[in-house]
Amino acid sequence: LGALHADMAAETTDELIDSLERNPDALLCLASMGQPAPYAYAHGVNVAILLAAFALEAGLERASVMAHGLAGLFHDLGKAMLPLPMLNARRKLSLTEHKLVRLHPMLAHEFLSTTPGVGEEAVRAALEHHERHDGSGYPRGLSGDEISEIGQLAGMADTYDALSSRRPFKGPVDPHKTLGLMYRMRNNAFEPLLLEKFVRLLGVYPV
Repeated sequence: LGALHADMAAETTDELIDSLERNPDALLCLASMGQPAPYAYAHGVNVAILLAAFALEAGLERASVMAHGLAGLFHDLGKAMLPLPMLNARRKLSLTEHKLVRLHPMLAHEFLSTTPGVGEEAVRAALEHHERHDGSGYPRGLSGDEISEIGQLAGMADTYDALSSRRPFKGPVDPHKTLGLMYRMRNNAFEPLLLEKFVRLLGVYPV
């Protein structure tokens, strides 16, 4: 992985936020439709849209909305350091490959922590988006309030987009069914009050 141009990422995120402010329903709709771009790219953009939309809905100031968007854009950066054929495999990963994939939060954390222009929100989201409310996640097995809010939100947005998108090894789940699945995971995978806010953001049947 070469140098990361945080300023260019910030420009992209700024444009996403401008679009959300003009017409939030349209951009959230696009994020739910499963775009034809390569999954890794579309996934990062979709999670950025979801996190920025959440921050806007919460009435946060522009700098915080930007930080949420950048956190979404960078949350899966660690996967760029893994072998591409493994990530695009149309088969079940071996135990060794699965262990490698589970390293991506730590890889992203190490990289982003030393990258100028990347805020704490992006670093925490990259490290914590696979942690789970009941402590069953990885890489550190954090639980409850040990997980930052941005880490919890990134986990929800990551899960929502991963389930509702077409990927090399599976088809998409309808967005409303995805939200239903996630809601049944409250108290286990996700903090229930924060998850309810996330579900309300998208609606049971997204536009």
